[in-house]
Amino acid sequence: MADITIPSRLWHRLADVIQDMGNHHSHFAGTSIGADLDVLGNAIKHGVPPYPGAELCTPQYRLLEQADKVILKHSGTQPNLSTVEQSIETAGRLMGLWATESTSAT
Repeated sequence: MADITIPSRLWHRLADVIQDMGNHHSHFAGTSIGADLDVLGNAIKHGVPPYPGAELCTPQYRLLEQADKVILKHSGTQPNLSTVEQSIETAGRLMGLWATESTSAT
C-alpha cells in the first residue's frame, strides 16, 4: 500500500463529516450508531501524529482505544490496518457506503 500526503485541514474535514453524520443526520442522531460514528471521527481526527516521528499523547491513545472497541463491535479487527484506517472502514460501513457480506446481493 502506498502512503499519500493529505493536508491536515482536509483530513480533519473528513473526520468532521463522519462526526456530523453521527450527530446530526436523521438516521444516526441520538442512536448508538451515531455515538459510534462520533468516536470513529474523533479517532480519525486525532489518531494520527501531526508530523512524522511525533508521539501521540495519552488522550489520543484513549480515543484510539475507544475506536478499537467500536471497530470490534461492528466489524472485527483487521491486523494489517491501523486503528485510524479501520475507523474509516467501519465508519463507511455504518453509514452504508459499503455493503457487508450479510447484506450484499447474491
